[in-house]
Amino acid sequence: MQSLPPAFADLAPFLSTWGTLETQEQRYLARQHMRFAELRAFYDRMAPRIREILTHLDRFPVDQPLPAPEEALYRLALGLTEAAAAVEVYGMAEVPFVPKPHVVTTTWSDGTR
Repeated sequence: MQSLPPAFADLAPFLSTWGTLETQEQRYLARQHMRFAELRAFYDRMAPRIREILTHLDRFPVDQPLPAPEEALYRLALGLTEAAAAVEVYGMAEVPFVPKPHVVTTTWSDGTR
């Protein structure tokens, strides 16, 4: 069972939704299938604490795996990016006028090709 660092234990109800999603595509698809009220509730709890969350996570070396509670917290922070898009940009869980489900694939280029 996943847990969070003690200072963030109040966010545990969101672990069952966001804590198991490993990829951006999984989070993106999950957002499309959630009720907007669920996304809004998550956003309302997470957004005011994101600076505190990132400050906590910044204490850990980037070249080593996070401890399990911090990994779970990190996944919640990543989930917030999807909830924020729904709340702040679209005003709905889906991207307007785009069939669901759909995915967006991004690739990295160093600009040399």
